[in-house]
Amino acid sequence: MLVLRLIHQLLGRDWRVRLRHIFERPQQSC
Repeated sequence: MLVLRLIHQLLGRDWRVRLRHIFERPQQSC
């Protein structure tokens, strides 16, 4: 999947950790 490759290059090797943090963190950051 090209999308995953792009994300991997953009975020680096911590793309998984970043996604996990985004999902774990609540969307109440106003």
